Amino acid sequence: MQVQVISKENGSNNLIKNYSQKIELNNNSVVLIDVKVEDIEKIEYLNNQAVITLKNGEKIAVDNFNIEESSLVFRNEQAELFLFDFKTITYNPIDKIEPLLYGQSESSFVSVWPWAAGAAVIGGLAIAAGSSGSSSGSNSHYENNNLSELEKAKTDLADTITKALTDAEDFDGQAEIDALKAVNAAKDALVTATNVVALEEAQAALEAAIAGLTTSETAEDGAEDALADAITAAEAVEGLNPAIQTELAQAIAAAEEVKNNSFSNQAQLEKAALALDAAVVKAKADQDVLENSDELTQAKADLAGAITDALTDAEDFDGQAEIDALKAVNAAKDALVTATNVVALEEAQAALEAAIAGLTTSEAEEDVAEDALAGAIVDAKAVKDLDQAIKAELDQAIAAAEEVKSNPFSNEDQLEKAALALDAAVVKAKADQDVLENSDELTQAKADLAGAITDALTDAEDFDGQAEIDALKAVNAAKDALVTATNVVALEEAQAALEAAIAGLTTSEAEEDVAEMHWQVRLLMLKQ
Repeated sequence: MQVQVISKENGSNNLIKNYSQKIELNNNSVVLIDVKVEDIEKIEYLNNQAVITLKNGEKIAVDNFNIEESSLVFRNEQAELFLFDFKTITYNPIDKIEPLLYGQSESSFVSVWPWAAGAAVIGGLAIAAGSSGSSSGSNSHYENNNLSELEKAKTDLADTITKALTDAEDFDGQAEIDALKAVNAAKDALVTATNVVALEEAQAALEAAIAGLTTSETAEDGAEDALADAITAAEAVEGLNPAIQTELAQAIAAAEEVKNNSFSNQAQLEKAALALDAAVVKAKADQDVLENSDELTQAKADLAGAITDALTDAEDFDGQAEIDALKAVNAAKDALVTATNVVALEEAQAALEAAIAGLTTSEAEEDVAEDALAGAIVDAKAVKDLDQAIKAELDQAIAAAEEVKSNPFSNEDQLEKAALALDAAVVKAKADQDVLENSDELTQAKADLAGAITDALTDAEDFDGQAEIDALKAVNAAKDALVTATNVVALEEAQAALEAAIAGLTTSEAEEDVAEMHWQVRLLMLKQ
């Protein structure tokens, strides 16, 4: 539903296409609502608020509405206007809006928006382009009454570019660069676009980019404030041995360097704050060791050192591994604050070191799996002389593999499965090409086995534990047969063996699910 608020003083118009809250008038106005009077259930007026309730249950609330000075007008799809009389509770037909405004004559023109379904001329009203907004502002383009839709779209995009440049002044570093890139892209569209859709898409893209950068800047500002607080807290630490003070000063300098770098992003700011917090904890613990030299203080110092080392190691992680490393560090920091005995501190240190070691091993294994997937992608892209349809199918498999490879949260298992799936797709593509070119029984048997391998890999995704391992072993055996078999019988036997293995594993998985359900029921009965 479309609502327009037209000032009686100067004729300025605000268009409200979509609203989710009350409309508040700042001065005496004509409130023009695009709705048929037949669709209105009732109109109520109380405490300077007019509430229009439609038969479909929708409500329109207008605050600061003076029934003596403001006017409520409804317009239907035929551009017929009806002025609501609050005293007689009637809808009175009118020809124009102008007589309702101050100082307007019969020959005056007021810019109003057309019915939302399309442009039209309403009585003597000139239909103008403008910008939408809340009822507290004013329209900035009423002088452009004769703009075409294309010209209006260009004007709107130009306004958005101007606003984006203003917003970009509040950005810095990479955010400012990204904002200016988005503006340049919008300017290119302003020059090259030849239709309204392209201009509107460019405007939407620019607005989305600026909104995203604004959100990112806000998050970065929060992280920068947190780092500034960490620096202040670190600088406030007193009574340290000169050597310990020097080490802490170096950590403060490193944090200030990150803070002062306009290109530091949210993650870098947060990591710097964590590292500085750990340096402060370590400095205090080292000072305690120096002053007291008891076992508890030494254990705290050791754990603080392990936290610092863990933060250094975590910089080499990415995705879930980085998140897990930071969680382990936070758990260790909690122990550093709450632990009251050496055993608890040593256990916390051992747990942190084990977590980091495990993540390091996991990262190494993921790197190997990622390299293997990268190799599979290179091999797949090197396959030549394929039929167009077969190549398109292989390209889809390559794209899926590249998506898994580029996702920093892909784990070793997902990377290995993606490599297996791509290898199977390559085998299938070659076999399909052989069928297309030769159409002999041996080639068809190879194609059938390649298809069975692809289906088996899809089914294996639903398995877990030993069943998944067995499924992958069966797939590898079938792939070996695909390479070595020289006759149709051997290929058909390999296909039958693979399909039987997958069918058996499917049945086994189903039986395990039933057994688990029975066990859960027995446990529930025992608890009762």
